[in-house]
Amino acid sequence: MNISCGLYPKRRYRRTIRNLLIFFLSAVSFYVHEISAANFNSFGLKYYTVDTDHFRINYVDGCGHLAEPVANKLEELYKIYRDIYNLVLPNKTEVVILNGDVSNGWAFANSNTITIWAIDFDFNMRGSHNWINDVVTHEYAHVVSIWSSLKFPSQIIDFRLGFFSHPNEKGRVEAFHSIPNEILPAWFVEGIAQYESSRHGSDTWDSHRDMILRTLTLSDKILSWEHMQVFTGRSDDYEKAYNHGFSLVKYISET
Repeated sequence: MNISCGLYPKRRYRRTIRNLLIFFLSAVSFYVHEISAANFNSFGLKYYTVDTDHFRINYVDGCGHLAEPVANKLEELYKIYRDIYNLVLPNKTEVVILNGDVSNGWAFANSNTITIWAIDFDFNMRGSHNWINDVVTHEYAHVVSIWSSLKFPSQIIDFRLGFFSHPNEKGRVEAFHSIPNEILPAWFVEGIAQYESSRHGSDTWDSHRDMILRTLTLSDKILSWEHMQVFTGRSDDYEKAYNHGFSLVKYISET
């Protein structure tokens, strides 16, 4: 008994030293990782960052010439969208400018993030226009319009409810339901973004878009209301959802 009591403080001391050592090594590892991540991502791309009043512009080598015009355009839009949607975002919007063979842009409103590619997205279903002004205005409109429609805090993507019975049961039950935070349908999300870009960016309801809608109308192939809610089908069906949404939002605004 006397021996055990004498050893207990030593064991506790060793455990304390061990825990402190683990904490120290973890802290050093995290610090080194942060230093590395500040300059490189997992693929070795080096990023540079420019801060404005309401945005943080991150760009890779070869895209530095876009940092200033993108920042200026977004700061211009910030005041416009703030007044239109009566919304002030809680922190700076993160913007990533990439270069590559693909051309696209996307926004994730929940994390207040925009990514754009520098390459012009020019194809025969839409007329030519200023790509950077269009994609910046379009994607920021996504962030603001979707954020204004969120039903829960932005950190919550959805609520999921489900029941799964034991896998060995003969009558196995798998019931799952998701209650999303974002509720806007595809046609409305894209219609808003294109309409806002037509007013503050460089997009337009051009002859290409008009031709698509007129042709679908004459051939009785207008998308159904259910089809307009989601993106499904071939790639041109996706464009039809954009097309229908732009037309409908434009009509709602004008009437």
